[in-house]
Amino acid sequence: MSGEIILNLDSPEYQDEFHSSEESHEQNGLWQQDANEMLVDLLNKMGEEAKRYKNVHVGNEIYPEKFSSYHHAIFISGARGTGKTVFLHNAKAVWKRHAKKSKKSPNLHFIDVIDPTLLNINDRFSEVIIATVYASVDKALKRPDIKQGRKDDFYHSLKNLSGALGKSSEFDEFRGIDRIQKYRSGIHIERYFHQFLIASVELLDCDALVLPIDDVDMKIDHAFGVLDDIRCLLSCPLILPLVSGDDGLYRHITTMRFEESLAKNKNASNFVEGKAVAERLSAAYLTKVFPNHDRLPLVPISQLLSKLKIKYKNSADEPTKDITYNEYEKGIKTTFYSLCNGQERSTDWPQPESAREITQFTRLLTPTMLERYDENKDRLWRGFSVWAEEKQDGVALTNADSFLMINSMQSSDELDLKKVIAFNPLMQKGRYRWAMKNYYSQQMQCIGDLNAKNKNEEILNAVFSDVNNNIARSLPPLEFIMDQMYVRKDIAESDSYSDKALIAIYTHHDYYSRQQNRRYNIFFSRAFEVLFWSILAVTDNLSVVCDKKELFQVQFKKMLLRTPFYSIFSLNPTKIIDEQGDDGGDEKEESSIPIEYSHEMDSIIEDIYQWININKIPSLKGRNLIPLISVVFNKTFTQLKVLRENMVKDKDSFKDEHLSDLAKRFEYIFINALASFVREGIVIKTNVATGARSSSVRSYAKLTQTDRTLSKNISDILTPPTNSDDEIVTMIKEDYAILLKVMWGHPIFKLTEKHAYPIGNNRASNKDENPEIINEIEEMSFYELRDYYYTHSGNITIKTWDVAQWAEGNPVEATRIYERMKSEKYMRSKLKERGQIAWMFTGLSNGLGYE
Repeated sequence: MSGEIILNLDSPEYQDEFHSSEESHEQNGLWQQDANEMLVDLLNKMGEEAKRYKNVHVGNEIYPEKFSSYHHAIFISGARGTGKTVFLHNAKAVWKRHAKKSKKSPNLHFIDVIDPTLLNINDRFSEVIIATVYASVDKALKRPDIKQGRKDDFYHSLKNLSGALGKSSEFDEFRGIDRIQKYRSGIHIERYFHQFLIASVELLDCDALVLPIDDVDMKIDHAFGVLDDIRCLLSCPLILPLVSGDDGLYRHITTMRFEESLAKNKNASNFVEGKAVAERLSAAYLTKVFPNHDRLPLVPISQLLSKLKIKYKNSADEPTKDITYNEYEKGIKTTFYSLCNGQERSTDWPQPESAREITQFTRLLTPTMLERYDENKDRLWRGFSVWAEEKQDGVALTNADSFLMINSMQSSDELDLKKVIAFNPLMQKGRYRWAMKNYYSQQMQCIGDLNAKNKNEEILNAVFSDVNNNIARSLPPLEFIMDQMYVRKDIAESDSYSDKALIAIYTHHDYYSRQQNRRYNIFFSRAFEVLFWSILAVTDNLSVVCDKKELFQVQFKKMLLRTPFYSIFSLNPTKIIDEQGDDGGDEKEESSIPIEYSHEMDSIIEDIYQWININKIPSLKGRNLIPLISVVFNKTFTQLKVLRENMVKDKDSFKDEHLSDLAKRFEYIFINALASFVREGIVIKTNVATGARSSSVRSYAKLTQTDRTLSKNISDILTPPTNSDDEIVTMIKEDYAILLKVMWGHPIFKLTEKHAYPIGNNRASNKDENPEIINEIEEMSFYELRDYYYTHSGNITIKTWDVAQWAEGNPVEATRIYERMKSEKYMRSKLKERGQIAWMFTGLSNGLGYE
């Protein structure tokens, strides 16, 4: 087994000879060490055969019947960048080191590497081979100690060989006996080449010549000719070809060549048979040129990384340090994917796929730069951006570019998430020619799932006029206009509820419409944007804004007044919407800026500013949290799409849904997503709060009775609140635990302790009803519920008809009692039995129209 592999970043980039024949030289710079040993064995075997062949023929006339030829090219195979070229360049040093240890080894003379890709258009490879051998012998020809007879033999063999070479076109000028003699000369080329090689090894005083040939498969237009010259010319035992290339590409080249003769006409009746024959011939041809037992496959780089050690110096006057590649990779993930735990591919990065790429990547982002992150932050992220684009990794690229954009923000720049490319499909659309994510078709599928066509389709089609406008990374479903996801205008603007901040953050009604009674459409992306900039601020990565309170207030005020950044409205803000279904017109009615919420906005912004100053996490300063926030964004809005689907399919569970309940669901979904990507250990991936009944989400304690996903994902990290007044406590002192606790305490999660603003067509509570009494219903036993009914109805018995009549006139209270009886375990077990519980429940169901 091979040992560790050294990548020395202090060695010159042009140096590709990692292996030295000197004993004192570091020997583990060559990656393919197992292949290295196989090469020595093959050269030793073939060298011994060449030695015997030479002893028989040197000094003797070679007759055709005495020829010994066999195909013995050593094929070094591997995909692009696996180190084939470096392997060839190190073959000589590898053999010399072996020869020093084994004195009986055959004497092999290594010719310089031939690269067919560097040939001129009209160069014939056979002539290049002969010229290369001649160049190796040339020095020996000039030595005075070499007998003139040997030199004469060499020149004579060279003359015969050169005369035998010729293109078929050259024969056209000959006629009769001259033409026959020319062909006869060509037939003898193998004999002449043998004589030429024998004369060469005698002059060089060696047993065989080793001829490395690199990248034959890259000379696409002449690759088959090169292969055929190897087949025809290099079968003499005295020359040992080392040929590198990609087996798959060779196979393609030879198959195409045979298809030119056997499957040229696609309309021919034997076209399919011809292609099959061409493939068989191709396989047989390559097996002949590169015998299976002489093939030397290079190990995939991924299998070598565990053995790789990187050596480097922080500066010229400091001692050399080293780091394993696994440690280096951890540094990459820590630097470019801060706090991410790897769940759902959150730390997948554009990894190098070859020795060449690993060398380039480690020189681009050196261990020294990772160690001194603060000094090299900008350079690191620009380098990572360059690498991500080269690897066509849209996630890494947009994360890097987003960080660089935010990191260079000036105080005059807006805090606008639509300007951050990682979160904006319009900025990505058509920007990268290699982008593969079909955003349009994904969103059209979501529109169909939500039964929300018409208006949404029209807006989407107006923006993505070309359905092939792909984007660079996966993004979640947009927030679409849909039934039930709105608050009626009269409810939103009434004085029944004092929690106007809910309306300001979670709804949008300042859009183009012909109707004066525009709905307050419910969207969550404004709340997410507040959380996005808040995370950067609380980790001290937004000082350009946070250092000036007045500027902070202005920026966040603009944020709350803007269209929610990931809503369908944000794609095309000028599109006119008709809530009744008619869509058109050219003019917008007078803008309706919600100045009535100005005080609430100012209040929540002040709370956020104070929250930031109290909860600063300085240990995360300078860290790029965009990779983390982007995966939280995807998970959050994917689950919000599931929530919307459930609201369409299971209306019964949401018949009492309020805007405050949706805000609670968003809170649980966001915190669960954040916990999922930062916690260590097992993560529960089930959706949270997307299907629970409205009454179940109004407190964390109630949620955990039926949905334990969030509680399990924060276990061992936080002590959750048992009620709204409890403080969340961290159980560990890790940065991610502190961040999770701080974010759960964000002011937008503290907007209300009561359910407010019924959504869609849900009936609003009467102004005269006492919300505190209604909330108490949700904690009552049956006997307390019965007493409540007696008191408020004036009845003294439970009769189904009477209960139904009361429920019809008091729908809000009746709904609370109905939900309580259906969710409480004991009462639910008695619903199908005779008795007061069943009678009362049946009456409530009839009065509310549920059954």
